[in-house]
Amino acid sequence: MAERKFIKGCKEWLMFQDFYRFVQSYYQPESREEYWTSCIDSVSELHKTHKEVSLSKHLLLGFLNHIEEVSKGQNEEEWICPACGKFRNPNDRFCRHCGEKIERNGN
Repeated sequence: MAERKFIKGCKEWLMFQDFYRFVQSYYQPESREEYWTSCIDSVSELHKTHKEVSLSKHLLLGFLNHIEEVSKGQNEEEWICPACGKFRNPNDRFCRHCGEKIERNGN
């Protein structure tokens, strides 16, 4: 498979930089209305800025789906490491922050 790298400063490179900053700001969903309003406004602005990069729409929608899924019906305790108290993926077998083994139902 041929390797292709983004050239620093190209439209894709700039889009990934902006997407990374966006994810850092909104990764842990909150229940406050201000969080969601700000998040949606940021998505709209990023989409306008990077609409010529077709992947940007898919990344933004995928991320919105992710944080919506996290914020809905999931038991919040499943998203918090019992050892260090940091946010984690409920499918992880070990905490990415402290390395603690995560006991899951039936395991």
